[in-house]
Amino acid sequence: MGIKDKIIVANTAGSTLSVIDLKNNTRLSDVHLEEGFGPYCLALDNIYNRIIVTGLYDDSIIFIDKKSFNIMGKAYVGCSPSSIALDNIGLAYVCNADSDCISIIDMKNMRTIGQIEAGYMPQSIDYNIYKNILAVANTNSNDVWIMDGHKYNVIKKIDAYHYPCKVKFSKDGNYLYIGCFFSHCDNIGCITVIDLKTFDIDSKIETGGLACEILQMEDDSSVLSISTEKNRLEIIDILNERMTSTILTGNLPRGIAVNYECMYAYITNSGDDTVSIVDLANGVRVTDIKVGREPNGIIFLSC
Repeated sequence: MGIKDKIIVANTAGSTLSVIDLKNNTRLSDVHLEEGFGPYCLALDNIYNRIIVTGLYDDSIIFIDKKSFNIMGKAYVGCSPSSIALDNIGLAYVCNADSDCISIIDMKNMRTIGQIEAGYMPQSIDYNIYKNILAVANTNSNDVWIMDGHKYNVIKKIDAYHYPCKVKFSKDGNYLYIGCFFSHCDNIGCITVIDLKTFDIDSKIETGGLACEILQMEDDSSVLSISTEKNRLEIIDILNERMTSTILTGNLPRGIAVNYECMYAYITNSGDDTVSIVDLANGVRVTDIKVGREPNGIIFLSC
């Protein structure tokens, strides 16, 4: 781990970003944003060296310099921007959960250049750099849309059955992981794995609850999933289609990030305003760090 590595946390209720030094696991400072902005989701733009922050209550996104943390620009999008994905040519795509649309952002000029229709309550979006496609989880219409990354037409609508809330492409680009929950069952969810060659369901892996965040490990054989209801991090063996272990977090975990070596995971806990640091190799929670009010989004930043 680098001596200047940090994690950045979006505190939605407090309208701040907390900066945590990973050398000493201490909270360095807070970046204060406009009151009522509601920072929710974070994305790291490595093309222009910025952090992009969605404003859940301001219907906008802001661009922050990743070294100085100064605000560089702002673009208005749709209502309740809940998720963001970046392609490899300088465009960003923002899910607007209450507008049923996707905003297209020119990252160089920091402005909105278009909108795409989505399903009902688009909650999550991801971009596949190998196949140039987008995946959008539409929670209230119970489907996932696969869209062409150039023409933005819908290639395939996948019936998710169980309220999809998270989409994540595998690192090799061949699979799509969909985090779902069952409305008729308490504390039960699943990760549905889609084979992108055929768009068929490859497997369904039961989780302990709503898989609100999914993050693939470096070995491509396992993913990390956050179970908000059970206050835990779950490690899922994709190849053998089973949950292998769980690690308790703080109250109401929401976001997750890992360092480059995938040795540690960092989980935001919106219920107790902390970030849990988890040693993945030993399967233990190391410590909790106090941050701002209602932390959600989180990214790892190597300086």
